[in-house]
Amino acid sequence: MALLMPAIFLVTMTPSVGAAAERKVITLRCGAGQPYAQGFQFIMSLEDYFCRELEKRVLEKTKNYQVKCKGYYGGSVAKLGEVLESIEAGMLDMGMVTNCFELSKLGLTNFTLWIPFTTDDPAKVIRATMKTFGHFPYFDKLFARYNQRRIGNGFWSQTSYQLITDFPLRTLEDLKGKKIANGNPTLKWLKAWGCTSVKLPYPEAYNSISTGVIDGYSMPANIAMSLKIYEVAPYFTKVDSGANIVGILTMNTNTWNRLPKEVQKIVEEVATDWSWDVYKRNKAQNKKALEIMKKYGTKIYTLPEEERRRWAKVLSEKRIAAEEVASCSAPDSLANKVAHYYVKTLQKDEGVKFLVPPNLDPLK
Repeated sequence: MALLMPAIFLVTMTPSVGAAAERKVITLRCGAGQPYAQGFQFIMSLEDYFCRELEKRVLEKTKNYQVKCKGYYGGSVAKLGEVLESIEAGMLDMGMVTNCFELSKLGLTNFTLWIPFTTDDPAKVIRATMKTFGHFPYFDKLFARYNQRRIGNGFWSQTSYQLITDFPLRTLEDLKGKKIANGNPTLKWLKAWGCTSVKLPYPEAYNSISTGVIDGYSMPANIAMSLKIYEVAPYFTKVDSGANIVGILTMNTNTWNRLPKEVQKIVEEVATDWSWDVYKRNKAQNKKALEIMKKYGTKIYTLPEEERRRWAKVLSEKRIAAEEVASCSAPDSLANKVAHYYVKTLQKDEGVKFLVPPNLDPLK
């Protein structure tokens, strides 16, 4: 980070709404690396739901306080992969940390991405993730290491990574020799499936496909639609590799400690509710995305279950999940315990049936 600033907690005085008494105004800077744009419903929800709902509830539920949230998105304060550090340094009071871009520091928080082909229902993944975070105190210690804390159960969930390509894709063999990109989470999957995996951020997908640098991209339907990837890649294949969690709301510890207890409670409540607002928005947008792409002429194909089983079997046989666990730096076999707990929670509490077992190492 080029510039480090101490946490700034702004408290001023202003007349309260509808009363003679005055309220303390708490100004909070909220940020994310992604832009505020139609394709990024989780950021639109962060600004339009989380920030506005927080302001509203503090006015309704407290007598002495008022919150004003100011949003900073799309690199205006922190770029992708910089939000954790910006909150740590106090450049932002709170924001959405995209944990899949913080592998060296937050590797353990990416456990939903370790286990492919679970369920395409983000609601089940959200609930299982909430229970997993709650079961292991180490997660909170991990964020405390970076001078911040999770806010409630504020998680950004998304539906499955699918494949949008400039060639027809029906079987695993069709991927051989192709260059398929992703920002990070599915690169090992792509390599295991036999194609050349290319690390590339979402905004570069359109030009890279149109110029022949890559042959396709691994991304959810709503992202493919919003970036108009279908204009240069007319084949959309529903692999349904499983929903996952790729973002976590956190707050600077100094900021949190200065908040009144009643405001802290509201912040946590709204953050948890934000998870479900993002879920609803993404669900609706994914349905709309498929309709728009189909109307444009995109050929949408859903892999049959037996073919999906082949794809899942490859990842299991190559022990992708176990490899992800092994690469995590958490102490005392904690990563493996987290992975097993998450899988068990999906199976027992959410009724998820795996096409192929993830092939994790046994618990010690």
